[in-house]
Amino acid sequence: MNAAAGTATERQPITVYWHRGCSACMRTKEFLAKRGIVFESVDVVEDPSGLEELRALGALTVPVVRCGDDWVSGESWENVVTFLGLDEDTKPVLAPPALVARWRSGLDAALRTIAQFPQEKLSEPVHEGSRIALPANTDLGLAASLKDEAVIDRTCGIVAHHIFMIPRAFLNAMDEGTFRLEDLGRMPPAGANTPEAILAIAEPIVQRLDGWWQQNTSTNFSTRVPTFYGELSKHALLERCTWHSIQHTRQLISALEGFGIDPAGRLPAELFEGLPMPTDVWQ
Repeated sequence: MNAAAGTATERQPITVYWHRGCSACMRTKEFLAKRGIVFESVDVVEDPSGLEELRALGALTVPVVRCGDDWVSGESWENVVTFLGLDEDTKPVLAPPALVARWRSGLDAALRTIAQFPQEKLSEPVHEGSRIALPANTDLGLAASLKDEAVIDRTCGIVAHHIFMIPRAFLNAMDEGTFRLEDLGRMPPAGANTPEAILAIAEPIVQRLDGWWQQNTSTNFSTRVPTFYGELSKHALLERCTWHSIQHTRQLISALEGFGIDPAGRLPAELFEGLPMPTDVWQ
């Protein structure tokens, strides 16, 4: 990360590197647009030169907000606001107990949704044009046939698996002290191509989250945690992981509806209240 001091006006033009289906990308673009901040939008999946620019910056993932030679990861809202010189309060609105309750509701909905998926639909794109720009030199457990690929399809199975890699990465960070891309971006293992196989991975993670919360209700959530995109408070990381899982659950539910299946895991609108998540399911 290379972030310079000063206001957004002083450091125009602004470029946002992103790709479809990325939850933080949607939020970053919505945030800037709602504040009338003009930016160039570069989809690194559709624009190979944009992906080369992203790699040249040294960024591992999208979204990235760039002003000239300086840039910051859009994964951290605190960093984006500071980078652009904005007067915004980025502290979480919801207390940790409320966040954990929301997260568990979202994860339960995801479990119900995955159970409804026909096996053959898990290999289909979760949404038209939704693909993933893979980070360079990062072990995500990719199949050998994909290790040399820069971009892969974002399938329903990948999204279903990813929803639960988010709490796994969070819990590993609570245990080991670092929130790692290798944990967050972990791809489904060989053979995890059925609803039953994904649920067999997901359910123990949910149980682990429950056990962690029972033992950590009095944790000091103001302490800071290193992440692959900068340092965050435990509270901010908990908030980020909560809405990250919920947003991808919204997308998975939308995909199920697109296949003509009535979802059993619909999410009530009140689940989103107080969470800094994207307004829309897709962009």
